[in-house]
Amino acid sequence: MVKVKVCGMTDENIASKIFPDYLGIIVLTPNSKRNVGIDKAKEIITHTNPQVKTVLVTREIAIPKLLELEKLNPDYIQIHVPLNSHELIRMRKYIGVGIISLINDVNASDIEEIAKVSDMVIFDTTVNGISGGLGIENDWNFVSSFRNKVPIGKMIVSGGININNMERIFKITKADVIDASSSLEIDGKKNLDLINQFIRKGRDLK
Repeated sequence: MVKVKVCGMTDENIASKIFPDYLGIIVLTPNSKRNVGIDKAKEIITHTNPQVKTVLVTREIAIPKLLELEKLNPDYIQIHVPLNSHELIRMRKYIGVGIISLINDVNASDIEEIAKVSDMVIFDTTVNGISGGLGIENDWNFVSSFRNKVPIGKMIVSGGININNMERIFKITKADVIDASSSLEIDGKKNLDLINQFIRKGRDLK
């Protein structure tokens, strides 16, 4: 069974009503329209069902800032800039929660080592150096070419995924986790019905 990740959550009331496998909250990323403050992130985590793994998603890489995020007790911190394995090994010395690492064409050649030092890796669409929340489909053939280099259970795919294309994308990539954000919104706000449809569809994929 495929796992699902709902990313870019900004509403604690919706967060309390949904049961994805992972819930992403964007923090310390001012150029994202889904960015929330530290206090808001803490509130969303507090309202999230304990069965759901919380992920703080950030483009911040300064250790003091990441330690500030760790105090919110997420299950994972997702570093949404492409780092190499040496940078991640250094980060591991300080960060005690799980780390999800971004993979794109910048660091894909180092993917086997990155996967070793990360709890999971995420492939996301990158345009002009920016990844995440773009609503643009990723290059799934590029992504699938790395499936045999990522251990089972560690591969997340994202980028323009919606209810209508997620089955096709899963068949191409054989990903462990499917992640969506913008397709789960109406007028820029997360929609409970769309989220629940996405979760149900994901659980049916085999």
